[in-house]
Amino acid sequence: MVSATMPPSTSNCLTSSARIPPYFDTILDNGAQYQYGEVLQGDAGLNVAAYPALFEKYSSNGGALRSALNSKNLNAGNLSNLQGQGVQNDQLVTWVESHDTYANGDRQSTGMTDWQIRMGWGVIGARASGAALFFNRPVGSGGANAQFAEQSQLGDAGDNEWKSPEVKWVNKFRNAMEGNAEYLRNCQAENCLIIERYKSDGSNANDGVVVVNMDGDKNLAGLDTTLDDGTYTDQVNGGTITVANKKITAGSVKSGKVSVFVNIGTAPAPDPDPTPDSTTTVYYPSTKFGADSTYLHWRFADGGTWTTAPGVKMTAACSGYVSYAIENPDGRPIGFVFTN
Repeated sequence: MVSATMPPSTSNCLTSSARIPPYFDTILDNGAQYQYGEVLQGDAGLNVAAYPALFEKYSSNGGALRSALNSKNLNAGNLSNLQGQGVQNDQLVTWVESHDTYANGDRQSTGMTDWQIRMGWGVIGARASGAALFFNRPVGSGGANAQFAEQSQLGDAGDNEWKSPEVKWVNKFRNAMEGNAEYLRNCQAENCLIIERYKSDGSNANDGVVVVNMDGDKNLAGLDTTLDDGTYTDQVNGGTITVANKKITAGSVKSGKVSVFVNIGTAPAPDPDPTPDSTTTVYYPSTKFGADSTYLHWRFADGGTWTTAPGVKMTAACSGYVSYAIENPDGRPIGFVFTN
C-alpha cells in the first residue's frame, strides 16, 4: 500500500515560489489515468527509517502472498482479502515482489524462483481488485543466482519472465474479465487455488477461471463453480473444462502449472471450402461489448450507403465471438466499425 500527502498548509507553501514542490505541478497534472507514489518524509512516522517498520507492521511473514507461496498453502480464505490496512482492496497496488523487496539488503523476495513468481502472479493478476505490478528482474539474477548478476546495464530490459505464457495469459484474462465478480475456492487441496471471474448472464464467453496448482495433478470434476454452462479452453497448457448446472463435470490441471481457462484469443477457423462465398461474415469478440450488445455499422467501401447507426445487431457465433453475414456475391470491399 502506498500513499501521498499534500503539503501541511497551502499558505506555508505559497510564502515563497521556491518552496512549491515541483512534484505537484509536474506529476499530478500529467493527464495519467492512474497515479501512485511513496512518501518517505514529511509526516510524522513516514521517514526513511520508519518505512521498513511500516511494511513489517502491515504484512505477515514478509507478505501474506509470499508466505503462502513458500509453504504452498494457497488457502482461499486467507487470500480472499488482500490485507490492506484502512483501505479497500480496489485501492491497493499489489505485487509478488517489488524493486524494494528484491533489491533491498534484507532480500525479502530475492531468493524466490521464477516459478514461484509465476504462481504468485496467477493469484494476484487474476483478481478483480488491486492494481497488480510485475517486477522485471535483472537478467540472470535472483532465485538461485546472485542478487545482481551484472548482466544488465542501466536502461536495459530485464529478464523475459514477463513474456512467459502464464504471465501473458493471466494478463489477457484480467483485461477480458474487467468488471466481473470473483470467487476464490480451493481444488482438492490447499496447494491448488481457483480464481473464478463471472457475469452469470448465460454466456460462457464472458466467464473464465485461473487455476494455480502448486503440487500434484488435480481432477476438477465435481467441484462447485459460479461459471455459466459450457466448455472453457486452457490457453496456457491446452485441455478444457466443462461446466453444467454450476458444477465442473470434466477437466483437470497439471502439477506446478498456472491454467487459464477462458474463451478468448482464438479466432474462428477459416472455411476449408475454397469455393467463394456469396456472403462476407464479420466476427468480433463477444467479451468486448457483450454477446447481446454488439452492432456492426457498415457499408460497401466502393460507394455503398452506411447502415443506420448503431448498425445491425451481431449474433452469437462460435464460442467467444459474435458475427454478422453480409450478402456480397461480388466480393466487394467493405468498410465497417463495431459499436455498442
